[in-house]
Amino acid sequence: MIHTIRIISKTREEDLIGKSVFEEIKKSFPKTSIHDVQFVKVYRLEGIGEKQAKTLAEKLFFENLNQDFRINKSFANGKKQSVEIAYHPAVMNPEVGSI
Repeated sequence: MIHTIRIISKTREEDLIGKSVFEEIKKSFPKTSIHDVQFVKVYRLEGIGEKQAKTLAEKLFFENLNQDFRINKSFANGKKQSVEIAYHPAVMNPEVGSI
């Protein structure tokens, strides 16, 4: 089974990437119907149980001070749409080297 861990900022003020993307959308598409953007890191792990996924989330993937996480659940409660955008495969993700 593949477990999905989602990491999110606890407050909107701390979601700098979401705020930046939203401002860029408003600037590029002034008549857009998009009224909110929220940045969520998504990790998909295969070959481990839910208990191990929770341990990895707590000890490796998220910061307790300013982030929340969910395993196999979305943060998009009540939202009409959710879009996942991944890094281009040829672009180095600096977090990968530490895992």
